[in-house]
Amino acid sequence: MNQAFTQKLQTVLIAVWLAVFFFGFLFNDRVMAQEPVQQGIGLLEAVRTTLVNQPNIHIQKKIIDSKMGRLQYERGMFDTTFGTSIGYGHEEIPLSSIDKSLGDEEKKDTGVYSANLTKQFRTGIKIVPGFSLTSTDTSTSSFDTTNEARVDFLVKLPLLKGRGKKAVAADEMVAEKEYEISLLEFQHNTSQYVQQAVSAYWQYIAAYKNLEQLKKSESRAKIFVREIKTLIKADERPASDLEQMLANLTDKTTSKISGIQSFFEAKQNLGISMGIAFEKIESLPLPSDDFPVIENNNVDEIYSMAEDIIKQAHALRMDLLASKEKEVSAKILLDAAKNNLLPQIDLDLNLGYSGLDEGNEFSNTFSSLSNNIPGLSFSAAINYKWPFSNNSARGFLMQKKAAYQRQVILTNDLARNISSRVVTAISGLRNSMLELGKTKESVLSYRKVVGNENTKFKLGMSTLLDLISSENNLTSALLNEISAKQKLGNVLASLRFETGTLLTIIRDRISVGIEELTTVPLVRPLRPPASARKKNQIRKEK
Repeated sequence: MNQAFTQKLQTVLIAVWLAVFFFGFLFNDRVMAQEPVQQGIGLLEAVRTTLVNQPNIHIQKKIIDSKMGRLQYERGMFDTTFGTSIGYGHEEIPLSSIDKSLGDEEKKDTGVYSANLTKQFRTGIKIVPGFSLTSTDTSTSSFDTTNEARVDFLVKLPLLKGRGKKAVAADEMVAEKEYEISLLEFQHNTSQYVQQAVSAYWQYIAAYKNLEQLKKSESRAKIFVREIKTLIKADERPASDLEQMLANLTDKTTSKISGIQSFFEAKQNLGISMGIAFEKIESLPLPSDDFPVIENNNVDEIYSMAEDIIKQAHALRMDLLASKEKEVSAKILLDAAKNNLLPQIDLDLNLGYSGLDEGNEFSNTFSSLSNNIPGLSFSAAINYKWPFSNNSARGFLMQKKAAYQRQVILTNDLARNISSRVVTAISGLRNSMLELGKTKESVLSYRKVVGNENTKFKLGMSTLLDLISSENNLTSALLNEISAKQKLGNVLASLRFETGTLLTIIRDRISVGIEELTTVPLVRPLRPPASARKKNQIRKEK
């Protein structure tokens, strides 16, 4: 009689202990879901580290430097060039036998100095002002050294081919556009790397939270094994129950090992996304932030403003702006190719004068520039050049026309894809919110199921296996809730990226705040076009 009472008392105590255990489990899960980790790495810190360390961002900066170098190189075509030369010549002039009988052999010494400036204008006009000085001393001459000066002002004026800025400065204009494009692409690509870092951070949080749940599940499975052994020893449960509990423990341990690997991979992925050194990845602290919390009214608002959000995305997406600038660049080359079809007709003009002075003094050489000037001289000539078939120019035009049309198609297609991805992200945000809501309902329901199974177990109306099964379902529901929160964070980052609102760009400086990373983007006043800002920057650098 006492033995039977002892066994019943033991069963009741085990049921009470299980009730306390499960209610404590439910309470602890709620606390864990609400309390963020106090120490560790936050989302904003991870993103800012990405902006500083990500190698691909540094590569993009070097591309900008390269494009600026190309622009400076093309500008050099219109630099004013100074040229000068100085020379001396001695000539022994052969004489006939008669001339030899009349006097000494003839010798001539000639000194030449010249200087000029060459300037190519973007209109196509080319000017070459310059002068030359020649001193000639002949041994057989009874006169002093002859000093001759010549001043010329040459002008080359293209009348058809090569006329105008679109024809002459096309390469410079394209280089300027390529520099602007590199700035836009830098901003767009930086936004991509930030999005990747944000997604990696959400993955890191999810892997950490999943691992914590899997560890708890394994701990509970170990307790179940220990308790079932106690019940079997007290003849309250058959020995076959132990095999099921051991199998359950093995399953939980396997899931935990998989969770450890997933957490390790998530840490590596975050470290790579942030661009930190490999040896520092392992020492990354645990995440200190939690998943973003989004209000339903914000989602409903952005859903109702989809058309305005798309228009804003078209104005803010740097890759679309870059594609439009590529259109402009291709149009510049197309116009230059059209000009190249024209025949080459150039008007060459020269205005100048000649001067002469005699004397052996050094000053006589330069005084010839102003002495003995009979008057101005001028000349004019028209040069004409035209290939009969003009195949090269026609083929070049065909290439540039195809390149321009291709870029127009690419721009339109990119705009179309952006519109589609924006509405997809908006829809994904709304459905992710619904999914998260359902997972929360599922967690609440399974918490009640666990409580009910615990009550039924105390009354002898349920088995321990039923209680374990309900606990497994609750664990799965909690993991699904974490997955839904991660998906919502990724969709939010994607929406920010697709709408061009993930980063804040003010005066060509990139900044990012926690608001851009964790809140829903809404329609805001548009900043001035990026191309206008880049042009102002280029003018300052000239």
